[in-house]
Amino acid sequence: MAYPDMYLDLIKPIGSKFKLKFFQIMFLRACLRYGRVLTIAPRAAGKSFICILALYLICVFRPGSHVFQCAPGKAQGAKISNQKIHQLWDIFPLLKDEIIGGGNFGNDYVRLTFKNGSLFDVMTPLNSTRGNRATCGILDEFRDHDADDINEIILPLLNVDRPMVNGDKNPEEPQQIQLWITSASEKNTFCYDKTVELFEQQIINPSATFVWGFDYRIPVLTGLLSKDYLTELKMSPTFNELGFAKEYMSRFVGGSADAWFDYEKLSRARKLVNPETSEKVREGIESFYIISVDVARLGC
Repeated sequence: MAYPDMYLDLIKPIGSKFKLKFFQIMFLRACLRYGRVLTIAPRAAGKSFICILALYLICVFRPGSHVFQCAPGKAQGAKISNQKIHQLWDIFPLLKDEIIGGGNFGNDYVRLTFKNGSLFDVMTPLNSTRGNRATCGILDEFRDHDADDINEIILPLLNVDRPMVNGDKNPEEPQQIQLWITSASEKNTFCYDKTVELFEQQIINPSATFVWGFDYRIPVLTGLLSKDYLTELKMSPTFNELGFAKEYMSRFVGGSADAWFDYEKLSRARKLVNPETSEKVREGIESFYIISVDVARLGC
């Protein structure tokens, strides 16, 4: 359970050329050793692949586990899980033998029942999800989730510990496991706040929390992402620098972290219904103007 990559080396077919990259080994070990793992990574870094592999191995190694993947949309989550699970079965055929009946796959659901009593589900933050119980979950692309849905529907699912088969609890096993994965977002958002929160927890209790991130250079270096494709994106006339910073450079963008207000929300609210110009000035009524300046910064 502490070295899952070594287990995978043992069960892969003879002659298989598949080999986890170094950063993927680090990622996979962290998912099985820590109770809280947060990863900020670019597109094409294999975030979902490694996390679903980690959930699958948790189901194998820890009987009676109930794990889930939660994406912004249930159909989106089912599509990702379906693709990654079948990819795992192609690479490691022995993993399929852990499943009863080959699994249930649909357009908006995936459910795997393991021979040792573990379950793998795809969930979504809807009211119908309330009342379920789970021991481990992936919060996939949590920058696109609503904070209230995560805090009020998804996280309460993880309020039970997993007992071992004999009824005891393993003191060395992390409980209520949360795997947070996403690309970067704007500042003053739930994604940014959650990243800072878990980073602070890692400083306070480094044995329970693991927070890390990397940009496009790691996938390019390991052959997962084409350097020519990135060059093409940058040369495009429609290239968006802020979008590239979020999606590929893992940088949080937007207003200052010390700002009191969310600039994006404030900007959307700034709409002039009847603007007054030099050609159109109010006449015949007594009027006055209020002119204000937004200097909302701590210490000002």
